[in-house]
Amino acid sequence: MGYFLVPFVWELEQVVSWLWIKTSLDLFQWFKLEEVYSNLYITKCTNKSRRMRGVGKAISTWWKYVMGGGILLLLLLLIIAPILLFSNLNPMAELNPIKKSYMSLNLEFDEAFSFELFKTSRAELHKIDDSKEHEDIKKLEAGRRADPEQIQVVKFPSFSDSYIFFTDNVRTMMLQMLISGINAVIDLTYTFNLSLIHISEPTRLGMISYAVFCLKKKKKKK
Repeated sequence: MGYFLVPFVWELEQVVSWLWIKTSLDLFQWFKLEEVYSNLYITKCTNKSRRMRGVGKAISTWWKYVMGGGILLLLLLLIIAPILLFSNLNPMAELNPIKKSYMSLNLEFDEAFSFELFKTSRAELHKIDDSKEHEDIKKLEAGRRADPEQIQVVKFPSFSDSYIFFTDNVRTMMLQMLISGINAVIDLTYTFNLSLIHISEPTRLGMISYAVFCLKKKKKKK
């Protein structure tokens, strides 16, 4: 029976046998017939150990518990373990808080020209610290599903990290492109650097941190 475990050995034997034996069966019928003979032989070998138990004798209770219970526990483990592994009940699960965040605002013309209008990396990171902030986040779908202790608020300043300056020629070119009807797109990009390495969601143990970002208004001096 060992050659059944070697890939394609049984199939090669059947093809060679069909080539040299005179038969009215086609190749596929020959395969089906030989498969029946093979299953009967395997059943015959398996039943040798069962004859020792006696014909019609019931299987002992302890063996049913060992065999059936072991398989049942294994199936339950395969079903429940992934759920527990990626849930909040897992004591080994780690939060994945945001360490650094960036935001940029660009003006693009048909993806041919891009002008940077705003760029900052000086975001304030903190957890929810007042009830109004909590109510605002609860309006979001992610905020309703998340634990408030796991939500981070990301506040970006209203001023750029560097001074944005356009020469007269650049401003004239931008104005001409707008007048000529070229599509202009405002591209807002934000990036979060997480504590853990960001890989695909099904394989990462750490939970994703929910983040809400907003522009911080600059207070006017009276």
